[in-house]
Amino acid sequence: MSRHLPKSVIALTAFALVSLVLLTYHRYRDVAQLTLPWSAHVDASAVVGPEGGNNADPLIVHYIHLQTNPSTVSFLDCMAVVSVMKNLQPDFIYYHTNYPDHWPFDPCNKYHDNWTTIKIIPVHRRFRLNGKRIHHTHHEADVIRLENLQKYGGLALDFDVIVINGAKLRALLREHACIICDEPLYPQLLNSGFLGCKLGARFPGMMLHVYHTDYRPSEWVYNSGNTAFFFWSAEPALIHVVPDVCNYNIHTRGIYLDQRGSYLWEKGERVALHTFLHGRDFDEAEAMKRQSSFGDLLRWIMKGAPVLPSATGNASALAGKQT
Repeated sequence: MSRHLPKSVIALTAFALVSLVLLTYHRYRDVAQLTLPWSAHVDASAVVGPEGGNNADPLIVHYIHLQTNPSTVSFLDCMAVVSVMKNLQPDFIYYHTNYPDHWPFDPCNKYHDNWTTIKIIPVHRRFRLNGKRIHHTHHEADVIRLENLQKYGGLALDFDVIVINGAKLRALLREHACIICDEPLYPQLLNSGFLGCKLGARFPGMMLHVYHTDYRPSEWVYNSGNTAFFFWSAEPALIHVVPDVCNYNIHTRGIYLDQRGSYLWEKGERVALHTFLHGRDFDEAEAMKRQSSFGDLLRWIMKGAPVLPSATGNASALAGKQT
């Protein structure tokens, strides 16, 4: 008996295999599987999901505050939170903290006296991710931020983001599945310190998947910034990049900190400003004497935003709320 298969059998076998491959491809070609630039495969189950969200969903703003010891917020933190409460007027502010029995907003009472929208959400510290020691609290907070956007939807902000035009910001949140800001000086990353998503959007789950499979503890912004940029580059409709929010960083913010000029907030053109300014040295006294555009912005918030410097109208209209 010949040990070699007839050519006709080989041809039929090859034809059957090719047919099977083509059938499988056509059956599953619509499954959302994404190959990332760094060759890490994201399984379909991690990315497939509705870009849902309902315009009737409550607007929730999230703050993540992880501390070694309980402390109150700084003056600049107050300005950020008060700008949200006055200019955006969300339905709720979820304050996620590992010290849920501590109220941190007492220093802000002189600038705002109604705190009913703030809900304290307890969180547990986490020290490992995918078996690796978390090196930076920033990474830990970013994971918590993404988990809560996945769970609730809303807008997650760092404490150094000042909301200026709430109406425009609300419109962006209604229009897009997710929004984020970019840093022009660092074109290969996006900034998740200003990140909003509708409930059901895919982006938070995709980011979390990479955190849990490719966490790089020694790289400051790889998982939060570079990964976001890679996803956006591959699918621009996934997340909308809002200009002029994070375009002044620690190297360039002196332009508006120390001098006056047109920085898009005088007429409410800028929805928010990521100041990249931290610490407790910059207090109310400094804000009152600072003769600059940033000083003007802070004094405007203290005196009762949301009446924009060159705008007219009632507070609810400027905050984008229906009256």
